[in-house]
Amino acid sequence: MRDYLRMMAEAQTNQYLSRDALRDIQFKKLTSLLDQTYNTVPFYKNSFKQAGVMPEDIRTWDDYKKVPILTKNQIRDDPDQFLSTLPRTRVSKLSTSGSTGLPLTFHLSQASIAADLVCRYRALKWWGVELGDCHIELWGTNFADRDEPGLKAAVEARIIKPVEDLVMNRKSLTTKILTPDNLEHNWLVM
Repeated sequence: MRDYLRMMAEAQTNQYLSRDALRDIQFKKLTSLLDQTYNTVPFYKNSFKQAGVMPEDIRTWDDYKKVPILTKNQIRDDPDQFLSTLPRTRVSKLSTSGSTGLPLTFHLSQASIAADLVCRYRALKWWGVELGDCHIELWGTNFADRDEPGLKAAVEARIIKPVEDLVMNRKSLTTKILTPDNLEHNWLVM
C-alpha cells in the first residue's frame, strides 16, 4: 500500500514537469528496467546476446534502436521465459481476450499492476472523475466468463472483481456484447 501511495504522489507531481524533465525520468527508469531484465529474465539475456547488445551500450534514446523488437509470437511460444529469476513482487499469470486474433498469456508483477492502476486513476482525474464517483469501465473480457481454471480465478471473477466494482462505484462491462441499447440500460441502472 505504501508503494501505491508513493507511486500515486509521484504521478501527480510528474504530470506537471517539463517535457525534458519527464524524458530524463523515463530514460533513467527504462534504463534501470533494461538492466534488471537483462540480469534476471532469460529471454532478454538471450535476445540481447544474439543482437550483440549489452545494457551498458544504451546511453542515449537513439541507442534503444539496438534493442531487439519483441513480438507476440515470442511471448506465445513460451511465456515462462519472460519470468524474472528475482521478482521484486508477486507475479500473476494473465491472458488477453484474443480480440485481435489469438489470446495472449503473459505475466504481470504486483508492481506493474499497481503502476497501471495509478495511471488509470490519474487519467480518471483528468476527465473529472474522482475516486468513488460513479462510472463505467469497458473491458474486452467479461471477468465472470473467463476460462481460467482453479479456485483463485473463480474467486477473482466472482468475488474480488464485483467487490472492487462496488467499492469503486463502477460498473464493468465487456465490449464483446456491448450495444447502444444495453449501454444505455447499464448506464441507467447505475
